[in-house]
Amino acid sequence: MIEDNHTSNKTSTLEHLLSLSHHIAGIKDKGDLLHVINEHLKKLFYFSHSATMLVAPDRQQVVMYLLDPLSRSTTHPEYSHVIENSFPPSEPLFAKAIAADYPIYVSVREKIEEYSSNAALRMHYETGIREIAGVSLRNEKERFGVLAFYSDKENSFPPDVLRILDGVASQISIAISNIMANEQVQKREREKAMLLSLSYEMAKIRDKQELLTLINTKLKEFFYFTHTSIARINEDRTTFTVFLTDTHSRSRVHPDFQQMVSTRYPIMDGIFNTFLLTDEPTISDVEEHARKPEGPRYNKIHFEVGLKEAVSIPLPGEKGIFGVLTFYSDIRHTFTTEYLPIIKGVASQIAIAVSNILANEEVNRYRQQLEQENMYLQEEIGTVYNYTEMIGNGPAMQKVYRMLDQVSYTGSTVLIMGETGTGKELIARAIHNGSPCKDKLMIKVNCAALPSNLIESELFGHEKGSFTGAIERRIGKFELANNSTLFLDEIGEMPPELQAKLLRVIQEKEIERIGGRTTIKVNVRIIAATNRNLQQEVADGRFRSDLYYRLNVFPIVLPSLRERKEDLVLLIAAFIERFSRNAGKKITGVSSKAMKEMMAYHWPGNVRELEHLIERCVLLTDGPVIKAVHLPVHADYEDEFRIKTIHEVEREYIVSILKRCKGKIQGIGGAAELLNIPPTTLHSKMKKLGIKKKHFYHPGED
Repeated sequence: MIEDNHTSNKTSTLEHLLSLSHHIAGIKDKGDLLHVINEHLKKLFYFSHSATMLVAPDRQQVVMYLLDPLSRSTTHPEYSHVIENSFPPSEPLFAKAIAADYPIYVSVREKIEEYSSNAALRMHYETGIREIAGVSLRNEKERFGVLAFYSDKENSFPPDVLRILDGVASQISIAISNIMANEQVQKREREKAMLLSLSYEMAKIRDKQELLTLINTKLKEFFYFTHTSIARINEDRTTFTVFLTDTHSRSRVHPDFQQMVSTRYPIMDGIFNTFLLTDEPTISDVEEHARKPEGPRYNKIHFEVGLKEAVSIPLPGEKGIFGVLTFYSDIRHTFTTEYLPIIKGVASQIAIAVSNILANEEVNRYRQQLEQENMYLQEEIGTVYNYTEMIGNGPAMQKVYRMLDQVSYTGSTVLIMGETGTGKELIARAIHNGSPCKDKLMIKVNCAALPSNLIESELFGHEKGSFTGAIERRIGKFELANNSTLFLDEIGEMPPELQAKLLRVIQEKEIERIGGRTTIKVNVRIIAATNRNLQQEVADGRFRSDLYYRLNVFPIVLPSLRERKEDLVLLIAAFIERFSRNAGKKITGVSSKAMKEMMAYHWPGNVRELEHLIERCVLLTDGPVIKAVHLPVHADYEDEFRIKTIHEVEREYIVSILKRCKGKIQGIGGAAELLNIPPTTLHSKMKKLGIKKKHFYHPGED
């Protein structure tokens, strides 16, 4: 009877093995394999669940290939971390199983201490697994993985069970090899379809955001990466800068991120140089490069934010390599050799897209520049200048004319100085009109009319989103004035922090937009004007001396109107003719009395004041001759153009307070009280500034 039972069991086992062989032969994919293992192998022996682990093509890591959803370990808090992280083939337990010619048996309770570094073994032990049986998967060429069976019971894998596993191991190995071959065929088909689709989509890309979106949606279907970036070789061919950085980049949280993406790096710096020597993808260990003391800062930043690996490939263009595409990962051994053909395939597509983006940006830049120039020209047409031509034949103006002849065609920097209303802009236009770039616009910036926080944007431009309110890219005046003239009016009003940036632009002949990451070469002639005494401003620390010397290449000091009164008659006649024509009147001149009054007047507003006065007189005059000019009353004009020093201003202010207090220095209502300083300090200042009693106290005025 016992012999009959034994025979019956043996027959049943053989039948199950035959059935198993039949089902293994029909396996087409992972789902079929898992079904055969769980439905048919479990008829031969007991196990809780199974797992298939394969050596990656690069032979550097082991990855989970097929996981059983029935695994108890899915409830373990470390489950996701364990299965998502690869491990080297040299891991002792795996190495033992794959090298064995016969299935191995492992008692988890006995081996947990020996293999304490094995996170997966510890996880299984903590979820109740007590035994493991491992079968080496191999084909004619190599051993390529391990099929492991787990049990939550003791004595689940006796010798007869291990013999069964040994018997089916070759069949399961063939089945898995066939599945992998089918997967490779399907994968190549998907890659071809993806590259074809990518080529179509890339051709439509016109900006960086579209490119980033396409990379993140399409490529992440084929291999894992945290983010990507593109570095571009600059025009000098010796440096590179970041052209595009992913919004998903971990590096964005690093305090040095902005500096990293805006810095120019030498091409010979770090790993970048190796990309120029090959057209193949290059895999690099982020930590290894970060620990090199001579390495660039960006390697250390990537390591500090948790990145582990990168793969980079050059971007080819018509004139050679123009940039490098890099993918980053926070997991080691992400970029295996199986992914490198995909990366190489998409690199050429991305290179075309980047070229299109650059071309589109150039077109947009020229379009925007034309729009800006047109807008600027319309503004200039609507501007009423002090006069349409220079008027004056006296010695002072003859000297100015000679200086204009000397400097106009040279392209040298000119600094025009003079009181307000003397015609500094008119002189600047005369210089521009006598220069080789006379057919182009002269671009003007009034440094005194703009808030200090907007001058930089006005001069250098800004990128979209570079600051609050920057809703679009703006081209600065330096770009507009490229190969032409930039007139910086009221240069003495420029804030000190902008003076340093202006000096850098003049020296290096390149600008950088606010929020921009690349420099732009400019060829601009600078003409600056001021009504301040810049030498005194330098002495008082309000104007940079190095910028002053850069601007003061060819100084022109314009005479005030009171210094060239011989030109007064010509100016008055010209203004009468213009404003009479505009007003529809026929005014031929001014009376001798009015002319005498104007000749005696000191003209603190210079030609501008004269222009406005004549316009008012023309409007108020009914007859053919201007008889009354209604000049304002001014006291104590200087006879020459001079800026008062701080001591002179302080002296005048103290004298005015003393006059107001009728000479009383201390006590209630005294000058010291009004000035909010001690009487002793006031006495000291009066002595220092030479203020005597006669300057502020006149008894007869009481």
